Amino acid sequence: MSLITEEIIGVDDIHGLVSRLSKEDRDDINELVSVIMREKDGDQEEYDAAIGAVIEIVTGPKPKLVYSPFVSASNDALDRWKDFISQRIKAERETAGMSQTQLAEASGLKQSHISRLEAGKHSPSHLTLNKIAEAIGIPLTKLDPNSPE
Repeated sequence: MSLITEEIIGVDDIHGLVSRLSKEDRDDINELVSVIMREKDGDQEEYDAAIGAVIEIVTGPKPKLVYSPFVSASNDALDRWKDFISQRIKAERETAGMSQTQLAEASGLKQSHISRLEAGKHSPSHLTLNKIAEAIGIPLTKLDPNSPE
């Protein structure tokens, strides 16, 4: 469920929310809006992930927006999974000798998104993990052992 479907908000409300964000967060939102516009009639999972990321940046993390195999797990379990995934992405990228920029280019993701994933600020979708694994040249299970092969 998105912020827009939960309630109707005005332009002044949006401006107020966005103006309080850091420059980095505003830049990330600009990049995510580009993804949203590009994927509006395309890749639904990427579209949904971008919407979720914008909402998370504006409103703060909400566990209901996190993709995880731990559907009924506690917040602690979700945080542990996100931490594990972020460490795996960084370790596999470094093992492959890639910079975040190189991984972003190879995967079709934004470098800022890779940075947020590695910092544990976002929980990646299954599609995003697939793109990262393919770009690094590893099986998806090296990033997430719970993923089907």
